[in-house]
Amino acid sequence: MFKIGQSVICIDDTPRRPLPSDFQTPIKGHIYTVRDIYEHPNGEIAITVEEIINRFSDNLDRELGFLIDRFRPIDTLWQSEEWAEETLERIMEEMENEFLVRIPNKN
Repeated sequence: MFKIGQSVICIDDTPRRPLPSDFQTPIKGHIYTVRDIYEHPNGEIAITVEEIINRFSDNLDRELGFLIDRFRPIDTLWQSEEWAEETLERIMEEMENEFLVRIPNKN
């Protein structure tokens, strides 16, 4: 579970619905600090982060935030084999795109 003040990394920055033009979103791979935790109207848990301040929602009676499934805690991140594989995959894709070189798969 997340806690206020905890460092988290964004693992999913894919838009799930159209957003207002003034709405700031987290960026995959960037680290953020949890500012507040609350229950989203759909029953899921959401957070706001220190590094992004969005507008206040009169409908929700709070600032607009982000569902926690978009983030992973930093303290457990480095122990995750899945994170290592995702990171390696992302680096290889970036290298292929930047250098237009195909890196052979060792499997």
